[in-house]
Formats: sequence, C-alpha cells, structure tokens
Amino acid sequence: MSTKRFSNVIGFDDAPFAHDYAGNVKIVGAVFTGPQLSGVLVGEVEKDGTDTAHKLAQCVAGSRFAEHIQLVMLQGIALAGFNVVDVFYLHEQLDLPVLVVARIQPDMASIQNTLTTQIRDGARKWALIYLSFLTEP
Repeated sequence: MSTKRFSNVIGFDDAPFAHDYAGNVKIVGAVFTGPQLSGVLVGEVEKDGTDTAHKLAQCVAGSRFAEHIQLVMLQGIALAGFNVVDVFYLHEQLDLPVLVVARIQPDMASIQNTLTTQIRDGARKWALIYLSFLTEP
C-alpha cells in the first residue's frame, strides 16, 4: 500500500467553553504547509447545533488557502459540544479528504445514549457518527 504525503493541511478544533454555555463557539483552523504554520482561520458554530460541516466548508472555500489545501483534519467528529460534523458533506463540498483524529477511544455507548436522549436532532447525529466509523478508506 502506498502512502500519500499531504503538504498543505488544515486542522480544526473548537475553543474551550463552559458546559452550561449556550450560543456560538469559536472554531480555529491551523493551515500548515509541510511543517510550517501558514495561517489561521477562525469561525463560529452553534453549540450542539447542526451547522459545523457547512461552516467549515465555507471557512476553507472562502479562504486564501482554498486552492492549496489537500486535506482537512478534525480533532474529533464533533465540535462545540455535539455539533457533529457531516464528514461526507464536507468532503463533497470541498472535494478533499477528511481525516478525523481522536486522542482517546470514545465511549460510543455513552455518546449514543446522550445523543438520542438529550440532544436536539440526536438520532441524525448518531447516524452520522456511526456511518463515519463504518466507512473505510
């Protein structure tokens, strides 16, 4: 199996926020060309909302880095609480591979329970997570 090297990458994560916070949460994208930081993109998404994939696509496509980005990386499948990223939509909009990285193995049973019992549009969000983990490169 050959390994492709990506020289122009953007990685997104969300800013810290209080558990009881309601509203928009800042997201930050770090653009790297090889090992060099080339720029930073900043946006906002709704806490526990459904707008992350759309906002990420807008942020990347509207940036001066759009034509050079080769890969979008995410720190987890959700930003701003349970604003689950529709990685399929994001890939379709940008025509770029999307890589989701998690530092620790998530407790999928707890995530499913929380989404389906406490979060608006939770069943759809759980389906996105489940499909994302089933899809292989």
